[in-house]
Amino acid sequence: MWITLLAMAVSVSLEPFRIGMTVLMINRPRPPLQLLAFLAGGFAVGTTVGVIVLFILRPALGSAHFTLPRVQIVVGAVLLINAAVIATFVHSFSKLSYDPIKDLVPIGGVGVTPTLLITAGANPPNDLKGLVRWSKDKPEGLNFSTAGYGLLQHLAVEEMGQRLDAKFVHVMYKGGAQASTDLITARVDFGSFAAGSVLPLVKDGKLKPVALIAQKRSGLVPEVPTVAEQGLPGLDAGVHFMLFAPAATPKDVVAVLEAELRKVVGDPALRERFIDIGFEPTPISSAEAAAIVKKTGEDWAGVIKRLNIKLD
Repeated sequence: MWITLLAMAVSVSLEPFRIGMTVLMINRPRPPLQLLAFLAGGFAVGTTVGVIVLFILRPALGSAHFTLPRVQIVVGAVLLINAAVIATFVHSFSKLSYDPIKDLVPIGGVGVTPTLLITAGANPPNDLKGLVRWSKDKPEGLNFSTAGYGLLQHLAVEEMGQRLDAKFVHVMYKGGAQASTDLITARVDFGSFAAGSVLPLVKDGKLKPVALIAQKRSGLVPEVPTVAEQGLPGLDAGVHFMLFAPAATPKDVVAVLEAELRKVVGDPALRERFIDIGFEPTPISSAEAAAIVKKTGEDWAGVIKRLNIKLD
């Protein structure tokens, strides 16, 4: 729903403009705006008044990553909604058909959902130190689940284990649903998940938060301390969603879209909807979004190399 609302908000009247070798004709007024979103659910096209929202799913190796599909568009503008983690793909894919930094330009921020370390309520740890103690009490270490191999949630726990001298063994799942179920029943010891996917289970008491993998607390779970507060600074696995355009998009077009995007993301009514689904809106500029994307790629490049992560 929030994708559709966003599409309506950033539909603007622009003159025809050229992106790369493809001429994208945009008609007045309120032209169709196509949002290329990597979401679960396969391929679907939803329409609203004057708006086309295009959802395309292209999974890679059963993980939660997606490759950029080659889509030929005749009429309309093509935009992409994805997370800043896209910047890590140049390190985790050996044959990537595009460069997330060179071929895309962030228009601005959409929303961020922090990463939570969680465990079943009956399990011993209540904080990060307790988690490490528990791992040392078990010769085989602790197993942990995530929604997908190579995601920030996976990389962050591997980095935590390295820094804390704790043995954490990743259990691979094809998605978050089964992984969450196995967490609740304690088939796995703990999990690392985007808050947006597990907050209802935390609020219902089915899962217990141990820490937030971030530098500062989140308004979504203000009572949960960060790993930085618990003695592990420098880690942030928040999932920052951005709106991207092709890098060749004229700067004046990016500026118009940026202004419209910031209006809708900053709207108080939309903020409440975002919070309901576990996101904090991020009405940031194109330059700020680009800085986050760049930093995400740089921060996790070494971890990906050390773990020899290959997603193709």
